[in-house]
Amino acid sequence: MTEIFVLAEHRQGQVRDITFEMLTKAKEIAEKTNSEYTAVVLGKDAKEKAKAVSEYAKKIIVVEDAKLENFN
Repeated sequence: MTEIFVLAEHRQGQVRDITFEMLTKAKEIAEKTNSEYTAVVLGKDAKEKAKAVSEYAKKIIVVEDAKLENFN
C-alpha cells in the first residue's frame, strides 16, 4: 500500500486554499488506489494550523518549531 503526503501551505497564519484542494484530490486518488493520505503541517504554531485541515485528513503529521516561523 502506498501513502500520499500533502504538505499544508500556509501564509500569515492562514492555511492556503491550495492545501484543501490538494487534500481533496489526495482523498480521490487514495480511494481509487486503496492508499492512505496524510496532511503534513510544518511551522511555528503548527498545531493551530492542523486544526484547520483536520476536517480534510484523517491523519496529520505536525512538526512544530519556532525556527520555521519565517520559513519560505
